[in-house]
Amino acid sequence: MAESPFTFRIAPPEGGGPWRVLQITDTHLLAEPGGERRGARPLARLERAIAHARRNHWPPHLILATGDLAHDGRRESYDLLLRTLAFRPTVAVAGNHDLPWPLRERLAAHGQPLARHLLLGDAWQVILLESRMTGRIEGALDAPQLEWLRVLLTRHRQPALLVIHHPPFAVGSAWLDAIALSGHRDLLECIAPFPQVEAIVAGHVHQPWDEERGGLRLLASPATWLQFRPNQREFQLDDRPPGYRWLELGQDRRLATGIEYAE
Repeated sequence: MAESPFTFRIAPPEGGGPWRVLQITDTHLLAEPGGERRGARPLARLERAIAHARRNHWPPHLILATGDLAHDGRRESYDLLLRTLAFRPTVAVAGNHDLPWPLRERLAAHGQPLARHLLLGDAWQVILLESRMTGRIEGALDAPQLEWLRVLLTRHRQPALLVIHHPPFAVGSAWLDAIALSGHRDLLECIAPFPQVEAIVAGHVHQPWDEERGGLRLLASPATWLQFRPNQREFQLDDRPPGYRWLELGQDRRLATGIEYAE
């Protein structure tokens, strides 16, 4: 079977160890390196998170950048992101604050794969879903993308990690749940016949989340920028430091994961 040009392969780690993956999300970078928003400098906070990751979880085999990477959608912001991460392969999905074409252009300029489907040896697959809607805060997946996902899961039976910006699950904050993935049941119905979907990794919520529903692991990560206080009816910031998620995808097909804060 011929592979899609959007498929990227990552070889198994030597010695039989797991693939190490980092989720970096909601960086909200500004075009100006010293720019500040809500009393915090997004680039400085990202640098804190990456310095922590370099001390504790480096080198990864893959970085997942899960949206709202540039607060203003400018090319300079994506350049700051990619120079700070300084790791290949880094793959990305767009968030509601991003502009997809500048993001893809700068990924290509920095030598990153414009991949939506990654094969980790024969043990895992990672599938990137684009939930951004022009001019909207909430997200959605259209019918062609769901059909593409269905075909991909039919062809590839190894355990799958789905990556998306807008979570297809509620996190218990009314204001956040109102701007999550619209029509999330369509996604869940699409993947229901495919038990190889092990987990969904989302951004957007600026807080950790780890829950299992019907055998499906639902994960989200704190932002490198500011955090949202959990379980709130209305918008409220938390005072937690920058954070990220690490994942280990085992060649034995086991998944381990955790959250780190750059204290």
